[in-house]
Amino acid sequence: MGEFDVHLTVDAGRPMLVLTGSLDVTSAAALATVLTDVVERTSQGVVIDVGSLELIDSAGAGVLLGTIERLRSDRRRLVVRGARGPVRRVLDLTGVMRAGPVNERATDAG
Repeated sequence: MGEFDVHLTVDAGRPMLVLTGSLDVTSAAALATVLTDVVERTSQGVVIDVGSLELIDSAGAGVLLGTIERLRSDRRRLVVRGARGPVRRVLDLTGVMRAGPVNERATDAG
């Protein structure tokens, strides 16, 4: 599996994190650190593109769930896009897909 990486960009005026490689127990803390920084620096919702993730485990999904809850408490949203295959299945099984708005279009984050 590939090494985990996060690329921060902007999509429709909102921060977007493009995740690549394997998001697992060894890399979840790195994502949590980046997400905390991004959430604190913006008043917008956040978009996460998981289309290039090779793997995600429950630790990675837990980081996403925590971010969904944090943004929800501020009336903002986390939009996860590009989820497919095994990554989509893990997001379904861990409740990420039910916990918040998960859309294919980045413009839905608000």
